[in-house]
Amino acid sequence: MKSNGKVRPATAADMAFIEAWLPKDRSIGTLAANWNLTIEKFSEGRVSVWEDEISHAPVAYCWGSLNSHDSILEVKPDCRGQGVGRALAEFMVERSIASAEPLLEIQIAPESSEPFWQAMGFKTYWERDSCYGRRMLKLGRSVPPGTRRPVIVTFLPMEASWARDVEPLTVYQLEGVEIPAEGKIALDTTVAHFDLPDGEDLVVEVAVCGVRLYRDKAKYKEATAIGVQRCENGFIINEVLTGKNL
Repeated sequence: MKSNGKVRPATAADMAFIEAWLPKDRSIGTLAANWNLTIEKFSEGRVSVWEDEISHAPVAYCWGSLNSHDSILEVKPDCRGQGVGRALAEFMVERSIASAEPLLEIQIAPESSEPFWQAMGFKTYWERDSCYGRRMLKLGRSVPPGTRRPVIVTFLPMEASWARDVEPLTVYQLEGVEIPAEGKIALDTTVAHFDLPDGEDLVVEVAVCGVRLYRDKAKYKEATAIGVQRCENGFIINEVLTGKNL
């Protein structure tokens, strides 16, 4: 169902209206428990609301980023199931796209909202009695015309830094455009991978035209030198820096 309305910055009147429809239960495990933090975010100008087209009332609010566990999205109880939550979630996804952050990672609370986030394209998992969701956005990029080169980017677990026969986590086979004057291959699509669990390091292998340019930990400065970048939840590559014509 598509909701009719719009997203706009929250006002002081909105915050009073929202507080009135929030659940009276402010215990841990409810989004209302974060109301003091929401007020803090409002003072920083970081709360957005969904304004209903007919009543002009704020029937949902959100703040934070879907690229982190530091975010909130709440819909007025009697307005749920009308597409309001989806509209706000799509707004937050668009903000991630605008900031070129392809790796979305959230903590799902309350746990009953897990099906909603699954419908939004998140793969959910449980860890230490908490529910989390991950989604990778496909970010296409505009590249200039030129000679196209085959590129393979492989993300691997930590043991690949000393062992060769290791099963990859993700393999991207794509093309990029060579820009000789800048010594790089500009990729059509951003490639990315989430960080591994605490205590482990992600390994990346980059090959252009069948020639391996790098295979080691993504966090090393040598990886940065060929175009591997740290993002909010992992590593991304938009271009491969070859430093020379191929």
